[in-house]
Amino acid sequence: PLDNRSSVDFLIKQSQQFGLNILPLGSLSKQMKGSSLSEMIDMQNHGAVGFSDGLFQHSSDVLLLKAMQYSRHTKAPIFCIPGLLDLNGNSSIHESEISLRLGLTGFIEEAEIFSLMRDIKLQNYSACRLVCHLISCGNSVQIIKKEKTNNQDIYASVSALHLYANVEAIEGYNTAYKVLPVLRNEGDRQDLIAGLEDGTIDFISSNHVPVEPESKELEFPHSDFGATGLCESFCMARTSTHNQVSIDRLIEAFTTGPRKVLGFKSQHLEPGLPADCSLFDPDMKWVFKKEDNHSKSRNSAIVGHEMRGRPLGVIQNGAYYN
Repeated sequence: PLDNRSSVDFLIKQSQQFGLNILPLGSLSKQMKGSSLSEMIDMQNHGAVGFSDGLFQHSSDVLLLKAMQYSRHTKAPIFCIPGLLDLNGNSSIHESEISLRLGLTGFIEEAEIFSLMRDIKLQNYSACRLVCHLISCGNSVQIIKKEKTNNQDIYASVSALHLYANVEAIEGYNTAYKVLPVLRNEGDRQDLIAGLEDGTIDFISSNHVPVEPESKELEFPHSDFGATGLCESFCMARTSTHNQVSIDRLIEAFTTGPRKVLGFKSQHLEPGLPADCSLFDPDMKWVFKKEDNHSKSRNSAIVGHEMRGRPLGVIQNGAYYN
């Protein structure tokens, strides 16, 4: 976990060797154990742009509130993934007809709603900047949309895979789609797309979780959660939304959207200034193959799928990367 300035410094320096500009999130609590706060201010002074404990749950609301109160003064956003894992027990799939048919314990939607409403209430009290990260339910979209009418410090994100697929993809016990947050019903997927189009959802996340084959290619209940997303996120988002979300809005969700959340100014291509941009074909149709996944792991959910929109390369720090 990135819970001190040394770990933040190390990650940033390592990334510079590969022509990347890594903007790390520091862990909210020490060792992400939820018992005591990490060195938040010190980490921010050394490059951390926000704070989160990811999918780990906090031991008390008091700890989360303290973190929010600290971040209010530094303006660094707090990223919370709604969905109390202890409330869901050993679940592995969205609670639905499919979970019943497959005989799998289901994640209840109420866990996400309960957690989301708690986070928003604490944000209202602390006046921090809160990112409702990786929402998965249509009801979450409606709650956030209503809250945003009078609150400019609430933001939301969705994973590209949640725009692309629903719980039906798990038919046949397909572990490639066993992810957190879990995939929901088709109605939820459509609500997420609508929330992206109208601006309720500010940005799209890759939710990149590489998993070794030894931990992924198992019986469904024993398989680890996670799917790769760095190589797939743009084409998944474009394929699933091209009839509903404009290409301009989609680009915003990958570029200016996250910059706004982090408090950064938008970048522009101007003569004489260094270029920092991605190149892509928004309408190219192609088949995603194993060799297109450049992750060291191979747990991609879309191998063999025909996709729309393809990344072509990146211009970064004066160099072009294909």
